[in-house]
Amino acid sequence: MVRDKIYKKILLTLDKHNRFDNTDFKVESNQDNKGISLVITYIIEPKYRLAFKMPTAPAYDKDSYQSYYLFTGTACPGPLAYEEVFSFRDEDGIYQKISVWLEGIWEELSANPVIKQIESQQQQIDEIVERFDNVEDGFFTINQAEELKSRLDELESQLRAEIEKNTKDKKIVEQEISKLHTDIETLKDTIVSLKKKNWIKSFTGKVFKWSKNSENRKLLKDGYSVVREFLPQHIKDTLPDVTSEIQK
Repeated sequence: MVRDKIYKKILLTLDKHNRFDNTDFKVESNQDNKGISLVITYIIEPKYRLAFKMPTAPAYDKDSYQSYYLFTGTACPGPLAYEEVFSFRDEDGIYQKISVWLEGIWEELSANPVIKQIESQQQQIDEIVERFDNVEDGFFTINQAEELKSRLDELESQLRAEIEKNTKDKKIVEQEISKLHTDIETLKDTIVSLKKKNWIKSFTGKVFKWSKNSENRKLLKDGYSVVREFLPQHIKDTLPDVTSEIQK
């Protein structure tokens, strides 16, 4: 079993992190003929655990003529991968590993809502894009490209007016308008280089992004309808009109 001295230092290390304390964790140890197993589990989310295999006897370094204790184990989450294996020499490494592991848990907990939001947004974008699966493959003609560029200029003016009307902070206004202009220019520059379906996917992503801003939400409303209305007439005629469906 782990000595009380080490157990005490482990609890102190857990308490040092400003987001956790030792009551958030379960510390268990067992001993067999292969050594001592020490496992620290985050009670709130048990998939996060740190496991040590602790030796019962020291090894000998032939080069330095010194003895040492070799520790091995696994960490979830690890510093880089979700689960990592590790090894180190001597006791101090235990507390260093715990500190790094705690920081990894906090980073995971902090990132989780952001990741879920991104995944939800991507799912919504994918659902909109799927409705354009029947669009013919190929590139826009020069005339179609010029028409789309003109419509993009009009949309930029509308969205810019909404930002200026609803945002009081001048710095934020400038930042949002700059981002919007970059998005519009990117869409205009890629009209002739991307095939129709791929450009529609790109445009759909931008529309979804713009509609998340409170200033643009009322103006853009349904993402599918906005994208459909932007497309050349011969493409638009092949796609269902959601507005007419709702009216029925």
